[in-house]
Amino acid sequence: MKTHLANILEQAAGRRVLCVGDVMLDRFVYGTVDRISPESPVPVLRKTRTAEMPGGAGNVARNMAAMGLNVTLIGIVGEDEDGTRLADLLDRHSNIQSEFIGSASFQTVVKTRFVSSNQQLLRVDTESEHALPTNAEAELIAAITKSAFECEAIIVSDYSKGSITPSTFKACIDSAKANGIPVLVDPKSRDLSVYAGADLIKPNAAELGAATQLPVLTDEDVEIALSAAQSGLPDCRIVVTRAGKGMSWIESGEMHHRRGVAKQVFDVSGAGDTSMAAITVGVVGGASLSDAVSLAVTASGLAVAKVGTAAVDADEILSAL
Repeated sequence: MKTHLANILEQAAGRRVLCVGDVMLDRFVYGTVDRISPESPVPVLRKTRTAEMPGGAGNVARNMAAMGLNVTLIGIVGEDEDGTRLADLLDRHSNIQSEFIGSASFQTVVKTRFVSSNQQLLRVDTESEHALPTNAEAELIAAITKSAFECEAIIVSDYSKGSITPSTFKACIDSAKANGIPVLVDPKSRDLSVYAGADLIKPNAAELGAATQLPVLTDEDVEIALSAAQSGLPDCRIVVTRAGKGMSWIESGEMHHRRGVAKQVFDVSGAGDTSMAAITVGVVGGASLSDAVSLAVTASGLAVAKVGTAAVDADEILSAL
């Protein structure tokens, strides 16, 4: 099995995929806490350093690139300093080709996390409150249509930050059909039917529970909720990520659960992005869904053992295998 999974990584290496979605800047402010503020009962963080990295669809792209894929990344950013910074960070990756649509009426999404002793104290989000401008949506659609022909899969990373509209998602589905390639979705909508036409959807347990209005605590809960979701999307494979409980999916009418190896968890930020990237590697590398899930469980287990929004590369996966 280990050799087989290693072969899948090798088969996927160098292939190009298209990632469309909500790009954002993840900022981590690290420090120490040794007192409580006299002004209010809150901890005082003495800042020691700040780290920045691509988040959202940018982190999915970064992980796919680290695992050996070539990535075309399409998203929208504001014409602001944070958008420039995000583009600069992604330009450092030779196998990521960023095609950002800049809009003066859109604010680049930034998630700022304040951390002490590997514990998040607070997260501050900065984002646009306006709908995606019509001209920016048209530019996104044009970029998707243009880029899809040279790719072997389209990954939609939806964080409900404005990039994935009914029209931009339709462009992904239409482009995939025109080029005979699959569409894989990391969803955020509570209504999974909006992703109809996709080949694979990867909600986490909370998202599955919200979409079905069913509990998702136990294996039995997940099986019932997953069956309910699957009945509404019979032509789409649904894989559920369940943090420390691994991943679950239905294949050929049978329910499957795949556990990971227990690890010390330092930070869950971006672990879902890592699993999405690994599933994509599996699909592009010709793996069965079971093998793609095995890669994803291994990769996400490595991600949570790192601090920050971390990328996991092919060598780390091979070592873990």
